Amino acid sequence: MWREDAPDDAFGSAFRLLVRNEYEGSLCTPGEAETAVLEGAVRLLGELLPELARSALSHTHLIAVFPPEGAWKGKASSSQFQLSGVIFLNRAKLRNPWWAAEHLLHESLHQKLYDIRRGHALLRPGAAAKIRSLWNTPGTGEHNLWNTDRALAAFHVYVQLALFARVAESAPAALDLAYGPRTAAPRMIDAGRALARAHYLGEQLQDRPDLGPAGTVMVEWLLALLEDMDPAPPPPGAFVHHLLDRYRKEARLTARAGPGGGTGLLTALAVEELDVARHILAALPGAEDGPSIQVRWPAGELGGHFREVREHIAGTLADACADGFTLAGPASRADGLARAMIERSSRRLGALPPV
Repeated sequence: MWREDAPDDAFGSAFRLLVRNEYEGSLCTPGEAETAVLEGAVRLLGELLPELARSALSHTHLIAVFPPEGAWKGKASSSQFQLSGVIFLNRAKLRNPWWAAEHLLHESLHQKLYDIRRGHALLRPGAAAKIRSLWNTPGTGEHNLWNTDRALAAFHVYVQLALFARVAESAPAALDLAYGPRTAAPRMIDAGRALARAHYLGEQLQDRPDLGPAGTVMVEWLLALLEDMDPAPPPPGAFVHHLLDRYRKEARLTARAGPGGGTGLLTALAVEELDVARHILAALPGAEDGPSIQVRWPAGELGGHFREVREHIAGTLADACADGFTLAGPASRADGLARAMIERSSRRLGALPPV
C-alpha cells in the first residue's frame, strides 16, 4: 500500500513524478478502515475464484488510493501501461469488500495483460480503424473510439469480470455474513452486461490487421471461453442493447450535473426523442399491438424531467427487444433509427455548457 509519508528516496521520488505526469492528481494514505476493506476483498476473491485471483493479483505490486477530487474526480479505479504493477483505487468507494474485490480484479487483470504484452507479440506496428465502445458516451471528442490495444484490454477484462459476476451472484449466504451483503455494494457490473460487452469487443477484434500472433491467439481463446460461458449470446452485429446502456447513463449524468443553461436543449431533445421513439415502435412487426410511449408532462416541461423521459423511452425500447439485444435485427430500419437517435443526442448533450 502506498503511503503519502513514504520517504522521498529513489523509488518515492520517481513514483511521485510518474503519478504527477500521468494523472496530475495527488494520492492519500489509506486508513485502517480502507486497509481492512482491501484485505477483506483479497480474501473474498480467494474464496470466489481462487486460481484466477492468485494469477491476476500476482501482477499487482502496489496499491495506491486517491481522493475523489481534482484530476481523480469521477474515477472509480485506474491503471496504466506506463506504471507497471500499480493500481489506483477511489478512497471514497473503499467501504465494501465486494466492490473492492471487483475493482482489484479488474485492474489486476489489466496489469496481467500489460505484463503479457511486454513479453509476447500481442500487437503489430501500424494503425487500424478504431473500435467504438457503444456503451460509453463520446462527449465532444469521440472519446469512445478505442485503439486495438485498449479494446483488447477491455475484452480480456470483461470476459473474466463476467465470470466474477456470475460466481458472485450465486455466492452462498455465508459470504454475505462474512463480507457484508453484496446488494449493499456500490454499483457493480452484472454478468449479462459484462458478457454482452465481451461478445461485442470479441466480434470487433477478429481479423484485426494490427493484432500480432499472440493477440490473435488470445482473442480466439477468449471467444472460446465466451462460447462456453454464454449459451444465449447476442446475434452478430447487435448494438441496440449497448446504446440503451449509454442512453440511460447520459440521462443519469445530466440529472446529476443539473441542466445549467441547457434546459431549452433538454426540452427540445426530449420532444424529439419521444417522436423518434414512436417512429421506431411503429417500424416494428406487429406495431399495432405493440408497446406505446406516453408521458404525463406537457411538452414545455419535458426538459425538467429529462431523466424520467429517457428512462421511459429506454425501458419501452428494451421491452420491445424480444431477444434482449435487437429491435428487429441489426440491419432493420427500427434498429437503425434507434442508433441514429442516440448518436445524435449524445453529440448534442456533449455540447451542453459546463455546470
